[in-house]
Amino acid sequence: LELGRGNVAARERLLFIYAAQGRMWEVMQQVLPLLKSGRTDVNYLIATSFHKRYMDKELPFTKRCIAARPDDPLPRLIEAKWAIRDKQPDIASEILAGIIEQHPHLLDGQATMGEVLLQLDSDEDFLAWHERLPDSADEHPSIWFDRGLWSMKSGQMTAAVRCFSEALRRDPNHAAANYQLSIALSAVGEVETAEAFADRARKLARLALLIDELVNADKILEVVRLLRELGRAWEAAGWCRIAMTNNASWAKPTLDQLLFELAGEETLTKRASNVA
Repeated sequence: LELGRGNVAARERLLFIYAAQGRMWEVMQQVLPLLKSGRTDVNYLIATSFHKRYMDKELPFTKRCIAARPDDPLPRLIEAKWAIRDKQPDIASEILAGIIEQHPHLLDGQATMGEVLLQLDSDEDFLAWHERLPDSADEHPSIWFDRGLWSMKSGQMTAAVRCFSEALRRDPNHAAANYQLSIALSAVGEVETAEAFADRARKLARLALLIDELVNADKILEVVRLLRELGRAWEAAGWCRIAMTNNASWAKPTLDQLLFELAGEETLTKRASNVA
């Protein structure tokens, strides 16, 4: 990709490898160029809206990687996420410590460690982890989300508002950050502002539910409508292409309208739709 950014096949394989490791923030960086190229795959459309579906799925490929090279920490990131899913934060912490020791700049690993330390409820360990974060950590929305949760737990609601807002500047579709920001804003008296984030959190939760039970073109139409409300027109266009393969009558005219709207649009979520 450094030599040819238009190499769609290389980008799809890179996306697959990131997903197999549980590096979902890096998966997201690959989706927009693919959608802009007109290439559509239901798997990476699902990845942008419902991370949990990927995190809960134990890929045989990942397991083979771990078995073949147990000394390679990178595939074990998703193993740590499986441990979190199974309510085993101690095991997750141990795995993540090994990953971070060798790859301190792997921000998905750092963000997951912050999540685990919050679950383990050790302020001392959380602050020690935070002190060691690389400067690049500010780029990752889930690290800001971890900071926001710690601020709330510490009773620092104004700081929590700042942290959740920073998370949403980077990822306006972080459902939990939208929900928690609505709570933090209400706590500091900004009830009207809070409702905009609560509403977005509800829509994101509805989107995840729809995609989890996706079975027919009618459901896809509702997904497209919801994505348009959320300002996520590139993904809506991708779902239209999926619906066209099922001969949905509404898909082609909707896609044509979306492509007209998307002229010059360079972000996955329209800037005007980023409430933060």
